[in-house]
Amino acid sequence: MKTILKFSFIILIPFISGLLMMTLGTGKVQEVGKYILDYGTLGALIIFFIVFMILFITGKLSTKSNSEKNEKEIEQEQIDNINSTYRYQNRREVAEYMERHVSTAYSNSSSKEKVFGWLFFSALIILFVLGIIFLSIGLYIVAIVCISLFCGIILTAFVVKKILERRSMKGSSFENADLVLASVKYSVLSSMRTSGNKSQRVNNTIYKVVITYDDKEYVAYSEKMYEAGEKVCAYIKGKSAKIAEVDESEMDKIYDEVIDVKSFVYIYLDNFLLECIKEKITQADFIDDIRKSIDSSKLINLKSNSVDKIEIRDIPSHFILYFNEFDDSLVVSFNVDFVIDTFNRHKRLNRISGSITTRIILPPFKSSDWKGFIKEKDLNEQYSSYKHLVKYDNDMTDYDEIIIDENI
Repeated sequence: MKTILKFSFIILIPFISGLLMMTLGTGKVQEVGKYILDYGTLGALIIFFIVFMILFITGKLSTKSNSEKNEKEIEQEQIDNINSTYRYQNRREVAEYMERHVSTAYSNSSSKEKVFGWLFFSALIILFVLGIIFLSIGLYIVAIVCISLFCGIILTAFVVKKILERRSMKGSSFENADLVLASVKYSVLSSMRTSGNKSQRVNNTIYKVVITYDDKEYVAYSEKMYEAGEKVCAYIKGKSAKIAEVDESEMDKIYDEVIDVKSFVYIYLDNFLLECIKEKITQADFIDDIRKSIDSSKLINLKSNSVDKIEIRDIPSHFILYFNEFDDSLVVSFNVDFVIDTFNRHKRLNRISGSITTRIILPPFKSSDWKGFIKEKDLNEQYSSYKHLVKYDNDMTDYDEIIIDENI
């Protein structure tokens, strides 16, 4: 916010310059001053607005940190702040609320969606600016056309959004759709109904909820906000979805109906197995495993005899290569790229990067050992309660692209 306030002084440059030239100058100087005052100030305002919107959309204006709170807590807190403040403070709370949702949608958008969004934004700005320019030089019909197109695009986008909201929430078009268990990618504000004039009060909110199932994304709308990673039952059709409201008492039945072994592996086991591999990586004997598994010529800089601590610096990527289900087991091949630091008595020895691919043996998908696993939403609790089920096939563990750096 401080950045945009400093940048706002750009508006004063043509305003003060033009005013001084008109006041102190004569003849052509006054004419130039009037031109700068009128068009220069307008241009500065447009530039300021564009910069402001870019920072607003990308989330660069916010200075608040809510890392200790989950998304639902932040959402409720901001709505409460809007409903309990007045005038300037109320408008500021509304702006911060909108910025959080807009920047969340932007950060979660694909490159294609971002390009389309910026083209949409650019088209609106160009039409608005052209409308003002043509109006100022007397081309009123052309100006009306530009402003009409500007308003028409906004109105069309609003109507389309309302149709999508109604279709998703009403659900009549999902009567024969498949019921699946999906994972929420992100949830952002789609629209809200407010009351009040000088101070707004939030009466109702509708959220756009992007969910993933079988590596594909679907869009649903709901009056309830969902957190990233939350599991929901949804009807899917085309690229649209309707979130099914399910009572807790019915969840076991729904899980049995919609979850197959593929969903179980790719939706539920992915992050759980990552936590298991991270624990394996931070064990002191992990360095010995690397030493035994790769060519000795690559180990010249490795200081492994005195390692007493390993810290993970980064996990650039992780993914499930494949899985096989047998009568007595579920076998998953899992790959993790890692960057770690090794220590001895708090002294850093090496930075090691590479990739580990290991075969993990688990109980069968329908085994009672997994009872309660899906319902457990806390990853730490899930990990501590079920990590004993994980067994590694050391004969099927490979290390690739190992790079050892001692100059850190």
